[in-house]
Formats: sequence, structure tokens, C-alpha cells
Amino acid sequence: THWAQTVLPLKDPIRLSDCDAIKGRISMSRQESVHRSLDISVEYRCVVEGSEGPLVTQLYSIGVRD
Repeated sequence: THWAQTVLPLKDPIRLSDCDAIKGRISMSRQESVHRSLDISVEYRCVVEGSEGPLVTQLYSIGVRD
């Protein structure tokens, strides 16, 4: 078994002082074309006073080099 740690940097930083909460989801799926490689999707939005801001989506491809 191979385990790894991965950092997923955001394109634009989130100012936590501007949000009451951050709502989001992380999804992963195995790439069909490359063994042991992943496609990762990060979706999030800022919540202020119960109102949700725009959805931001970032995609990452984590691969293994042979």
C-alpha cells in the first residue's frame, strides 16, 4: 500500500475574517489512464450571515511518475 500527503493550494486565498463559515466538498476519483493517479476536485463557498457566496471550484491532477 502506498500512502501520500498532498497539499492543495488555493488559487485565491480565503480571508476567514470575511466569512462566518466555509462550506465545501472534496471529491477524488482514480484516473482511468494512469495507474495510482488521482483527479481531485475542491469546491467551496464563503457563508456570511446565513447567505452563501459564489461557488469556487478547483481541479487538481495528482500523478505518479514511472
